[in-house]
Order: sequence, then structure tokens, then C-alpha cells
Amino acid sequence: MLAGFDPRSPEGIREMDVPIEEDWIANAVFVVLLTVAIHEALYATGELVVQERIDELSDTDTSPHIGPNDLNNQTSDELRQLAKDRGLVPHPTKPDKFLDPVTGKERLRIDKGHIDKKTGLPYNDPRAAKPHVHGYGPDGKTKIVDPSDNNPHFPIK
Repeated sequence: MLAGFDPRSPEGIREMDVPIEEDWIANAVFVVLLTVAIHEALYATGELVVQERIDELSDTDTSPHIGPNDLNNQTSDELRQLAKDRGLVPHPTKPDKFLDPVTGKERLRIDKGHIDKKTGLPYNDPRAAKPHVHGYGPDGKTKIVDPSDNNPHFPIK
């Protein structure tokens, strides 16, 4: 009964002499393929890897505090050390991006400088055009800004 059985095909399933409806087979195959596609997409974007890494490394349930004074007047190396000291998790594919160990959201990102995609020129904001760091709250959306001018770009020295 199982000789030549191919479980990946409706014909293989029919060889088991089990009455199965065509719609059920099509739906089952669709669900399996969709599940595989979603899993591969999550790995491709790094999201699944990030969550697995956070689960491995995190031994806290409180997000670390990061404020404007932590980001002001720092070198790239000092910022990487800050991320390490505060327990931030390095992003698996972006070396200068660090994630919250509790929420998995972006907390620090070191940028080389922004270029306007339309014009190909650096941004008008001189702090954004040069190497700088961005900081975010635990939700990954709330920007940490310089209290002197509300700018979210902290120049790197």
C-alpha cells in the first residue's frame, strides 16, 4: 500500500485508500505552503532571528533607560559600548543597529549620514548629513531628541 507513496501529491494520498475531498487537500497544501513562506519571510527580514536572539540573551523584563545625555558627544565606539553596557541586542544583519532586550524594537542606530533619495544630496539638516546616532524609546518609535533644539540626530565625534 505504501510502495511508491508520495505524501506531497493528491495521488499519493489517494493511494492510502482513505476518502479525502479535493478541497481539503488543496486547503491543506495551501496552509503548509503559506506557513513555509511566512517563516522564510520572517527569517529573510531578520525579525524571527532577532526575536530568537532576544529570547536567548534577555534576562530582564525592564527596558534599559537611554536619554539624550547618553547620545550626546560620543564616538561610534563609545555608542557601541553604551549599547553593550545597557544590554541592547545587536541586530543580526545590521551591525550598527541595536534592539531593546525586552521589546525587540530598535533603540540605537548609528548612521553615516542621510542622503535625499530624490536629489542624491545630503539632507539640509547639517546634523543629519554627517555621521550621527538615533535613539528611540522602548517602543522603537518615540525618538530621543536633543533638548536644546529637538533634533533627533546626535552628531558623532
